[in-house]
Amino acid sequence: MNRRLLLALLLAAPCFARAQGVGIGTTSPTASAALDIVSTSKGLLLPRLSLAQRTAMGTGTIAAPVAGLVIFQTDNTPGLYAYDGTAWVRLAADNLGNHTATQALNLGANALVGNGGTTGLSIDNGGNAQLPAASAYRYASPKAYTVVYGPNDFQPADASAANAKYVDSQSGGAETVYGTTTGSLRVLLHLPQGAVVTSLVLIYQDYNNGGAPFGVGLALVANYIPGPSQTLASFTSTGRPGYTQAIIPVGRTIDNTNTGYSLRATFGYSNPGVSIYGVQVNYTVTQAE
Repeated sequence: MNRRLLLALLLAAPCFARAQGVGIGTTSPTASAALDIVSTSKGLLLPRLSLAQRTAMGTGTIAAPVAGLVIFQTDNTPGLYAYDGTAWVRLAADNLGNHTATQALNLGANALVGNGGTTGLSIDNGGNAQLPAASAYRYASPKAYTVVYGPNDFQPADASAANAKYVDSQSGGAETVYGTTTGSLRVLLHLPQGAVVTSLVLIYQDYNNGGAPFGVGLALVANYIPGPSQTLASFTSTGRPGYTQAIIPVGRTIDNTNTGYSLRATFGYSNPGVSIYGVQVNYTVTQAE
């Protein structure tokens, strides 16, 4: 009777093993695992193939790989490779989980896109970065720039005598520019599309003898093509402030589509004592073309 019971248990043991999964180093393999290997001093050694041996799979008498097959390649970028059903994919090629790539990231014909995006940054095989025209690079916050125009940048509005330009050397070697009382001088502005002009800083002197209108005038002008011009911001000095500066708030966005921009200077008195040292144009950019 005991012999029959022992034989029955031995015959039943493999069935229990198959139902529970196979355990190596453990008598209680995890229920969801077909194979559960437990060790604190050893690892799992997978088949080791060279690149030539891996690529030979599926040729001649060698069986073709199936999706899910994993091997360790020993040469030509060694590492773990898995077959996804179409091609071999190197596992853990980049350590991007820690935001650090351990080798060059090859985008191929793909692009880096934002959440839910379909177009974005692409890089050709020459290393040239490209952006779609409608997705020009944007700064995370507006970036501030300054451009300064001096006496030599101001030019007569036209060739008439009324728009004559004069440059004068002040004490210390600094130069100023002034014009007639009936004309104007101008500087053509070339600012990026979408730039926001935040302010103008006019550095000038006004020792007008009291005649009207007083002193120095400066305006930011939009010249529409076709169409009339429009003054976007302006300033006129009054009294006799002497050597000083004026901050002119603007807050206008540059649109170079059929529009040109210029600074226009006027003078209420044609004299070196009523003249301009320079103009500082402050602007911000959020999108770089």
